[in-house]
Amino acid sequence: MEKNIMFVDDEQNVLRSLGWLFSEEPYKFYSFTSPIEAFNAFGKHEFSVVVADQRMGEMKGTEFLEKIKEQYPDTVRILATAYADVNVTVNAINQGNVFRFLIKPWDERELKQTIANAVAHYELLSENRRLITILQAQNSELTKTNTRLESTVEIRTHKMRQNEVERKTLEKQLINAQKMEAIGTFARGIAHDFNNILSVIMACTKLAKMNLGHKSQSLAYLDKIDAAGNRAKELTQQIFAFCRQSDTSLESLHIDIILEDTLRLLRPVLPGSIKIEQKTTHCEPVQASEIQIHQVIMNLCTNAYHAMGDEGGTLSLELSELNMDSNRATKGLGLTPGRYVKLDIGDTGPGIEPGVIDRIFEPYFSTKTKGKGTGLGLSVAHGILKNLGGTLTVQSEIGKGAIFTVLLPVIESDTI
Repeated sequence: MEKNIMFVDDEQNVLRSLGWLFSEEPYKFYSFTSPIEAFNAFGKHEFSVVVADQRMGEMKGTEFLEKIKEQYPDTVRILATAYADVNVTVNAINQGNVFRFLIKPWDERELKQTIANAVAHYELLSENRRLITILQAQNSELTKTNTRLESTVEIRTHKMRQNEVERKTLEKQLINAQKMEAIGTFARGIAHDFNNILSVIMACTKLAKMNLGHKSQSLAYLDKIDAAGNRAKELTQQIFAFCRQSDTSLESLHIDIILEDTLRLLRPVLPGSIKIEQKTTHCEPVQASEIQIHQVIMNLCTNAYHAMGDEGGTLSLELSELNMDSNRATKGLGLTPGRYVKLDIGDTGPGIEPGVIDRIFEPYFSTKTKGKGTGLGLSVAHGILKNLGGTLTVQSEIGKGAIFTVLLPVIESDTI
């Protein structure tokens, strides 16, 4: 760094003697008789030290050094003065305008030492300023790095939480699948034996009815046995449907057509207090069994009707297509990304209790009163849809009813 020092004195002889005195020192010497010219020189050069005489015609030394302090505060300012100006000098020092002062006439050795100390002080200030700049830059970089790290940690923490939720969801799905498999194996054995016993009972009932006359009092009892046997037969068929879903042949179907057929059968049996709101669009075909899809829709609509009861309400059905991306498809649904047919079946009943909704698809679980449900309707529907690559979900809020959502993958054009 170049060490420039400046002397300002309106006496030319003083400046010449100073120039001779500092000719062999490691400084570049500048001298001015005019304070104004000296001040303008700061725009061209950087000065470590400026020494100004107090008594000058254009401007007092203290005034000049005060201007230097305002514009160039790091430059070390020294005031040269006579004994008569000591009070002015002390005031200037107290105000911070002057670093040191020299009494005229000065001792040459003292003058050189004062200049050397002032230059060293300026270099120290410059180094401090440089280090502060570096520290500020490093601090700024550290702040940015810390912000990036906090953001990374937040993202990773959020991802870890998501992964934990997905892990627990998959564990729950696996447990439910194992439970369903165990129940299915158990139910198949019971249904097989029960069906054999039922076949004997119904066959004997028919033979007994054939041997009795039309006026026999026992005929009414046999009719009741026959009706009960048919209901039991329907129950075993549901159990077998639950256990042997993969045995059904599949075909290309349009859900909107099956929905219309199902509603045509359902409307006459619903009470007048149930209003049906239907919003359907023609959707791409799905690969499924017509009987099974009819069974799913009928089960869900019947459940909606039972939920609303005799007080009535609105049964809503909305059919549309939905595009499932990878995040949405895998998030708790276990589906493959792609296009799906979506059927929402909703009711305006009392809603499903939070403690019940997690068990709603379990086999034989029912909230209906005894004799009004087998507990297989929703589990069979859920199993059918899962086996077809889709799913069945439910959303409910107490006092606002429930919405069951059927999702089935459409047949892509290249597979038709």
